[in-house]
Amino acid sequence: MEKATKNYLTLFQKMPEGIVYEDANGLPIQMNPAAEKMLGLNLAQLRGDSPIDPKWHAIHLDGSIYDFQSQATLISLQTGLPIENEIIGIFNPELNKYKWISMNSTPEFRPNEEKPFQVFATFRDITEQIEAEKKLKAQSDLMELLVFTSTSFINIPEEKLRETIQISLQKLGEFVNADRMYVFEYNWEKQTCSNTLEWCNEGIEPQIDLLQEVPLEGLENWTECHQRGESMYVENVLALDEESTLRQILEPQSVISLLAMPIMDNSTCLGFIGLDSVRSQHSYSENEINLLKIFTGILSNLKNRLESERQLKERIKELNAIYQVSNLTIQGNLSEDCLLQKISEVIPLGFFEPEITYVKILFKGKTFESSEF
Repeated sequence: MEKATKNYLTLFQKMPEGIVYEDANGLPIQMNPAAEKMLGLNLAQLRGDSPIDPKWHAIHLDGSIYDFQSQATLISLQTGLPIENEIIGIFNPELNKYKWISMNSTPEFRPNEEKPFQVFATFRDITEQIEAEKKLKAQSDLMELLVFTSTSFINIPEEKLRETIQISLQKLGEFVNADRMYVFEYNWEKQTCSNTLEWCNEGIEPQIDLLQEVPLEGLENWTECHQRGESMYVENVLALDEESTLRQILEPQSVISLLAMPIMDNSTCLGFIGLDSVRSQHSYSENEINLLKIFTGILSNLKNRLESERQLKERIKELNAIYQVSNLTIQGNLSEDCLLQKISEVIPLGFFEPEITYVKILFKGKTFESSEF
């Protein structure tokens, strides 16, 4: 018997699985070293007799906070039933990361008693498995988002452009866990930039109305970086010099971290996309950076494509107007005044926006105007 007990204690101390025993009231009474390592707590802390780091907590697989009042061991004590494979993420402040465990809860009964006198929980470390699954899901989500972003802009008409970019801002912002994502355009002639589109996460205050024609004075490092085609990353706004123009712009917006990536047309910087982190500091992975670079490339190509389409439409309108004017001039039954009046009506049709294009012809002291002039 003594040998069996010794063997049990050795197994209890050396086994890689964690074990915690709780009494009939759910109070921990014993735990092995593996359990201490996985939970990041000793027995006194688990019992509530010693303080724990306030950052220590547990979550479910979906990220919601784990409620210890409904943990598996308490349910087993109440129902007398075992519970298997409860997945819990334990945040260890010392490691600054989550350790994922799979826990089984088993109630124990004394002979002829219906209620358990204690319960023990066994758990194993499944962190590598969970992280691998999350990595695979992230890669799958990334590919799905890449396909969506790339195909959304194929042959998109100009009138649908803003709506489609807005949808993309939301999907990209949510994917990279940003609090705010937006598009700015540079006006190098006026030395200003303006926020043209913005997506905000739930509970985040929009800033677009406050960021129109923002002067570039004092932001030389920022603009020079973008003109070189390089991104501007601010890991912690509060680490910037208190007198810096950039901090004075960002701090009132409650921005903690920021990434601003230029939209380039060859060597010309057209603007930038930006991502703000308001709730917590954030750093971007290589996959996230590459995804955002693809998006800036799409925006640049869109501008060029739409500009080419616009020029083509204008050329077609121009040629059509020239054709109509030529037809008028070869008609021999029109008076000079009638011909000039009709020409003034036809010429606006050769412009991209004829409804706001007006013509005035002065000839031999007479004036001929398009009808909307």
